[in-house]
Amino acid sequence: MVTAFQKIKANLDLWSVASFIIISLILLSSLHIFINLLQPANDSWQHIKEYLLKDYLMNTITLVLLTGITTAIIGTSLSWLVTVYDFPMKKFFKWALILPLALPANIAAYTYSGMLGYTGIIQTQLRNQFSLQVNQKYFNIMNIEGAVFIFTLCLFPYVYTITRAFLEKQSASLVESARILGRKPGDIFLQLFCPAPERPLLAALA
Repeated sequence: MVTAFQKIKANLDLWSVASFIIISLILLSSLHIFINLLQPANDSWQHIKEYLLKDYLMNTITLVLLTGITTAIIGTSLSWLVTVYDFPMKKFFKWALILPLALPANIAAYTYSGMLGYTGIIQTQLRNQFSLQVNQKYFNIMNIEGAVFIFTLCLFPYVYTITRAFLEKQSASLVESARILGRKPGDIFLQLFCPAPERPLLAALA
């Protein structure tokens, strides 16, 4: 009779062991932080727990939610436009929209901070060429809004690539039939391609 331990041992290989070790090393730092927040080892951890942890958590949740929403909207919209519509330089934009993947978020933040700063090229040109003095708060990206902008700029290609691959596999005849029936582009997208338990337009075209 084969025991559970023998089954696990039979399924183990070099890649499984290596993956487990790497994942454990990655999670080790997070586990260390979590343990120190539950039972602060010194005054520094106690200070973080009492005065900073709440703000850290709220900022992280806000950043994740806003970035997720904006990334999904922009990536999905661009993939829909590139896949369904014809316009000048479509082939260029089809691949150019993937290029932000090559730009790490920290490099993008540093670059945009320099460009939009008081001594950056944008404000310098506005002062020297147009004699305009702008309010600094409109060019400051060292905040949550700026972080959302940078992360969205660097992450939307993931959504764009996946969604475009999905849309390209769909039948073009369904879209053409829906257009002949007088459906608006928004109705076609929501009722043909968005996951939903009921798709009345798809049922009408079937």
